[in-house]
Amino acid sequence: MDPNIKTISVYSELDQLSDAILKEYYAGYKVNLEPPQNLTRSQILQILESLPEGGAIEFFEYRDGSWINDWSGLFTTTQRLDEAFAFKGGNHGRSSSWRKISTSDLADFILANLRQPDAFLQVGRADRPVRNWHSSYLDEL
Repeated sequence: MDPNIKTISVYSELDQLSDAILKEYYAGYKVNLEPPQNLTRSQILQILESLPEGGAIEFFEYRDGSWINDWSGLFTTTQRLDEAFAFKGGNHGRSSSWRKISTSDLADFILANLRQPDAFLQVGRADRPVRNWHSSYLDEL
């Protein structure tokens, strides 16, 4: 287990969950939420709304499969961008451009990808802020 990653139960009260995530975030840790399948839309919205500038949420977008694999899905990263969010996906040499998405649509997108048994949701600092990507990745913003 990576010592830079903390695990937090999704069974916490709504305010406690966001506070616990932010506490670990500001301490420099990434946070895995367990079990992600039990997150509610309200909890996801609270996490999104409390995510600071420079924060990122990562999950797997299941496209045609029911588990994480190399051929049917994308590891997806989302970051706050102005009043909305930006997201992009990638997997083994494939990468999409950054695209803008509203908070509400992003909550639905995340929720739809947390139903599989190996789903994950990780919150932490962005490894590379959206605005630091080459302009060819930013065309759709």
